[in-house]
Amino acid sequence: MGQTDPDGDIEMIDPVENQLQESLKNTQNKISGDLSEGFNKLLDENKILQKQLTEIKDELRSQKSSSSEISRNVENDGFRNLEDYITKKLSEGFKNQNEELREQITRLENELKNLSSTSSDEPRHTIESNESKNVESRLKTGVDPQETELEHLRKDNKRLKDENASYQATMGIATSYRFADDDQNNSVHFNKDINDLNKNISKFVTNLKKDVKINSDNVSKLLQHYKYNKETQEEGIQLAKEVLRRLVIDTIINIYESHKSDNSCPENEIINNLKQLLDKLSLLNGSGNNDIMKSFLIKMRQQTYAILGNLAFTDEKGEHLFITHCKARLIYTINQYRIITNESKKKEIESQASSLVRDVISIFYFRRFAQEPIVNYKWIENDKPIDPLTMAGTWDEDEIDNLVVQTCSFPLFGVELENHVKRQIYTPARVIAKEDKD
Repeated sequence: MGQTDPDGDIEMIDPVENQLQESLKNTQNKISGDLSEGFNKLLDENKILQKQLTEIKDELRSQKSSSSEISRNVENDGFRNLEDYITKKLSEGFKNQNEELREQITRLENELKNLSSTSSDEPRHTIESNESKNVESRLKTGVDPQETELEHLRKDNKRLKDENASYQATMGIATSYRFADDDQNNSVHFNKDINDLNKNISKFVTNLKKDVKINSDNVSKLLQHYKYNKETQEEGIQLAKEVLRRLVIDTIINIYESHKSDNSCPENEIINNLKQLLDKLSLLNGSGNNDIMKSFLIKMRQQTYAILGNLAFTDEKGEHLFITHCKARLIYTINQYRIITNESKKKEIESQASSLVRDVISIFYFRRFAQEPIVNYKWIENDKPIDPLTMAGTWDEDEIDNLVVQTCSFPLFGVELENHVKRQIYTPARVIAKEDKD
């Protein structure tokens, strides 16, 4: 009896019934083959007899006078001529062949009826009874009666698919270096924070116009330090803004670099220990072909620097001592070049220094190392030709071929910056252009 498997998509046939149907099919094919064979045999014999008839007629015409014996047989049998005699023999032959064929067909039809009768209710009951006994026997031995060979194969296939899916998922997680969309360290958020840092530095420097007094002598010395040359008074103010923006970043970086040697700082201790640990673990990786180990090392580096980028130099009780120290140094340094004469504006600007210090350290020393690949930064040198793919500024597109970099106030961030084919730009460098007079 036909059965449907648990998934409902494959019809399973009992072995006995399947054998019965196969036997019926074979019998039908045998009958059809025998009929075809018998008919073809009659046709072949008919051709032979017709050929013989033709030969006899030809011989009879040539030897009619000498065929006395045949003539006597014809006369004794009451036939008018030889042709009637031969026709009678052919008819007898066909008759005998047809009778044999009918007997064969009758015998085969009876066999078919006998075989068909095995599919009646009584034999089927016997088959089902036998199958029931088999099921009962399998139950006694603890075997699920539904676990046919097909189900075993299906279960094995499903198990292998599940194992493969689990492995692929594990490999996907292990080798995926992308932060979640809502994570601060996601590349999109990181890129936005770099741009925000550039804007916040500009606000801290101010536009050097209203309520701001510029120390021209010190600014001139600073321009010389960075090898910038001013040509007009208006250009001098613009250059002063750019060079002070560069000074803000350099001041914070210099302070932190001098602070990195302080091993009492937990942030520095974590970084130093992390580098040593990663170096030791990389030795366990052998030839470096172990993807899981390689991914583990990358993710350990990512997660550690991501945590530092969010939590480094924070203090639950108030402002971290290093941030306080760095903020004071930054304010003092910038005030050597510009002084805010409006007291309320001065307090507002200087209140931004703490977050500015933390953001510079977070991006330049921690969060860019949380990216994979690691994001690098680069200051564009003076007199380099303007490249709109890696630089941002105000210039006429028609004049780019004749422009070079006068000053770079914010670095270029990206991956493989020295490889023009593989490089990936996060944020372009902020530059001031000038005409190339060479």
